[in-house]
Amino acid sequence: MDFLSMLQIAMEHSSRDHVTELETRDAFEKRCNESADLGRYEYTVNGLMLIQIDRFDHYSLSRKEDLLRTAGDALMTMTGPDVFAARFIESTFVVGAHGFETIEELKSFCEKVFEAVHGALAGHGASCSMGTALCHHEKGGYRNAYDYANEALLEAKSLGGSRLMYFRYNGFAVSEGSGHAKRRMHDVTIRTFGYLQIMVDDRPVYFNSRKAKEYLAVLIDRRGAYVSQEEAISCLWENDPVNSTTMARLRKVAMRMMGTLRQYDADYIVESINGQRRLISSAVNCDLYRYLSGYPEYENLFTGYYMSDYSWAEMTLAELLRR
Repeated sequence: MDFLSMLQIAMEHSSRDHVTELETRDAFEKRCNESADLGRYEYTVNGLMLIQIDRFDHYSLSRKEDLLRTAGDALMTMTGPDVFAARFIESTFVVGAHGFETIEELKSFCEKVFEAVHGALAGHGASCSMGTALCHHEKGGYRNAYDYANEALLEAKSLGGSRLMYFRYNGFAVSEGSGHAKRRMHDVTIRTFGYLQIMVDDRPVYFNSRKAKEYLAVLIDRRGAYVSQEEAISCLWENDPVNSTTMARLRKVAMRMMGTLRQYDADYIVESINGQRRLISSAVNCDLYRYLSGYPEYENLFTGYYMSDYSWAEMTLAELLRR
């Protein structure tokens, strides 16, 4: 290999973070500034996202590297010709998304980025926060966009983390409700070891309907997978057939479940598509999910009991006892 080839490889390696293989901060800023100077994204809508792993200082060195790689891998899947991602500093990543036609299109993409990273980290018993600035292209505007995204990130962290926040920028009314928040995401804590308990910001959730609580328990047990109507009926009414009567009964139970969650402003933790429902695992803190992550700090969470309220949970209990 000649000297010029070796030099090129060395330069390319120096522009990559050695842990995550994403770009370094310097390489990211250089690319953004070059694009701005060329006017490549003029008259388009662009976004700058800052993503930070929550409570990063609490983890061991090996765990930190594992989480960094996990977040980096998730971000790598979101990059493309107009989307740049880098490890910014320590546990913070930066993503530049350029060339979008509408604010709605860009916001949808930002949400996908957050869900990708947050979901990947949730599988390892961790979470992240994200601050986003949405703006029109302007030359030399990188520093302003960074400052605004950082302010949104700080606001997300001040509310307990594990959420996405936007900042008003260049006249865009991107927030819903007061302040800069798209929507406040609460601390939803789920305890499954023993009897099922659900808390929202340390407030116990009270269900008027036992079946509504049990339906949510079924979604929790399925760990983020969609649950069909037939499967839900087989759990909630084990001896009843699936027919128009039990289908109607299930719809009423679903309405009561969502109504209760809405009272606590936590209905966003359940997603519904064509009658199928799932729990968005990245939106909750659940002892089951942390225990199954396999990390040593969670290995003592399981007490030998699991959702003792429900007979159908015995299959999962058997699985846990075999671990």
